[in-house]
Amino acid sequence: MTHQSDAAGSKEVRPLPLSSSPSRPSKIARITGVQARMARAAIGLSMDKVAASIGCTKMTISRFENGGELSGKTNSSIRNFYESHGVQFSADAYYHGVRSPK
Repeated sequence: MTHQSDAAGSKEVRPLPLSSSPSRPSKIARITGVQARMARAAIGLSMDKVAASIGCTKMTISRFENGGELSGKTNSSIRNFYESHGVQFSADAYYHGVRSPK
């Protein structure tokens, strides 16, 4: 917060803007493991079902959801799978969000 004194010495408090990004979150190319876990929970699928649908192992899904790195191709496959089930991913300067299907 910033403070400015006027002639009487009282301070006016004006909040600083929270983000320099646009007011709407933008779509992202790579999702995080936390987003993948939230998306899987939102559509109610097990790791086994997601892995079988994508063509990878359950261990790959588990590793990713727990902070491990994936190749860009596998990350895209996971993101595309969830988006085909109605999940929307977005990000701004402060958070990465997941919007579940209605």
